[in-house]
Amino acid sequence: MAIQTPASSASGTDTKTITVMTFYIEDSLYGIPIEHVVSLSKETDHIQDLPIKVPGLIGVIHYQDTVVPVVDIAKRIGVKSGTEAKQDLITTLSTREQDHIDWIDALEKSITTGEKFTKARDPHQCAFGKWYDKFETRNEALQEILQHFDEPHKQIHSLADKLLNLRDRGDTEEALKELEFQRITTLRRLRSLFAHARAQLTEMMRPILLYVTRDGINPAFALLIDEVHDALTYNIKDCYSPEQAGFQSLMTSDKYIKAILSDKKQPKSILFDIDRILEPNHQAAIEETAA
Repeated sequence: MAIQTPASSASGTDTKTITVMTFYIEDSLYGIPIEHVVSLSKETDHIQDLPIKVPGLIGVIHYQDTVVPVVDIAKRIGVKSGTEAKQDLITTLSTREQDHIDWIDALEKSITTGEKFTKARDPHQCAFGKWYDKFETRNEALQEILQHFDEPHKQIHSLADKLLNLRDRGDTEEALKELEFQRITTLRRLRSLFAHARAQLTEMMRPILLYVTRDGINPAFALLIDEVHDALTYNIKDCYSPEQAGFQSLMTSDKYIKAILSDKKQPKSILFDIDRILEPNHQAAIEETAA
């Protein structure tokens, strides 16, 4: 597919390039041509609702003397936003924390009553362990918090064999005493880490407005995005249609996609077609309602 861009003169060659402002929607990298970016803003508190039912159109905001439509681009293209993903992850962490409270309670019951202990003894086999072993994040602060889970999580799971062996030897009181100590030390530490991770995820849920222009001067609309990445330059020869790039998952939203940017020197990103994000009839309805 063809993309109209000026020839690059940086190296004195005829190589055509496109420079885009890239940003994340959850874990995928997207972009728009840099010349269509007006500004970036974290001021999202004054978005006003509109009585218009357009997927992803969440309202308008005043930018200087202009009323600007705001598009939640994740909802527009039908994918999960970073905010939604982080909210889901917060819920998951709360559930996994409760799992370990229940695990300790189940171990106490087994020690006291002699019932068979059926919870996972291997820290890699509980629901949290399976998630923890596979989870990856770009956020360094969250990554650092998660690294601290390993030791107390393994220590919790090591209690089953140790304390059930004490019970089987007739040292039930000693087993319960040790369990209570671990409840107020190791489990408390683990719960603190769960709380810290949730707080960090909440801190990360700060969407950004990217103001987009068509004429190079006036903002036509603003995109609600998860995280700004960088301004990156790609060779046009490395730009492909979604079909050519094998992005079959984009076929339901490809009308909003202009190209896949796949330069070997840069991370792969998805280029939006800014002329299709808001259709002319939507723009007219917005202007009429906001007038």
